Amino acid sequence: MPYRFEEYRAAVLRDYEEQKASGKLPLKLAFPTVVNLKEHALSACKERFLRQDENVLISFFERQSDPDAYIDAINKADADIFRPVNYFLKGRTQSPEEKQIELLAWLTDFENRPYSNYISKVAEKKGVRTLITHIGSIPQTLWEHIPKKYLKLCMYVIIPVLFLTLFLLNNTDGPEHSVPGFVYVCESSTAIRYHLRNNCIGLRNCQHRIIKISVNEAKKTGRTLCHLEGG
Repeated sequence: MPYRFEEYRAAVLRDYEEQKASGKLPLKLAFPTVVNLKEHALSACKERFLRQDENVLISFFERQSDPDAYIDAINKADADIFRPVNYFLKGRTQSPEEKQIELLAWLTDFENRPYSNYISKVAEKKGVRTLITHIGSIPQTLWEHIPKKYLKLCMYVIIPVLFLTLFLLNNTDGPEHSVPGFVYVCESSTAIRYHLRNNCIGLRNCQHRIIKISVNEAKKTGRTLCHLEGG
């Protein structure tokens, strides 16, 4: 499946909600307003300025000579710059511009930012899985022609390391996630999405009951996975 920016957007939002639920977010992020987001941006620039984040800073505050100059530019900027991010976090918009998602990823200190880094990490995981699959499909006749010393190296070192890597990748939080047996939907005739969590931002505008149904039942009614959760 080709990697899409929608997956990155969903991963950034999911990380925000998980940090908020666990109490790890600073108060200005947990209770966002345009002023709070601007003040948090100033703190983020002072405390953890990284060159990998400079592109997103340039897109909003123009290129500056050093971290202090970026801090000064943010301080002088209109707080309305942060309004699209604020709307996104409050569920008032579901498809902000890509640079708004990059800004949010910087504000929340999303580990796999920016998008190009996220894609490389996802591709790396997929590459390990593909390699292990190919190893498992090597014909027996080929194994017989491998010198014993190299065969032992493969059997006792390389292959175990690969399988351990795969295990760790499958048991850590990442952009891929499985749809559970049951999902949440808004009990409305106009609702077209199902959700993995009952506190998904996509359900905030539901004016009816939020109910739990099976994935198959949701699909039979024509619903598809919420785009904020990877759909």
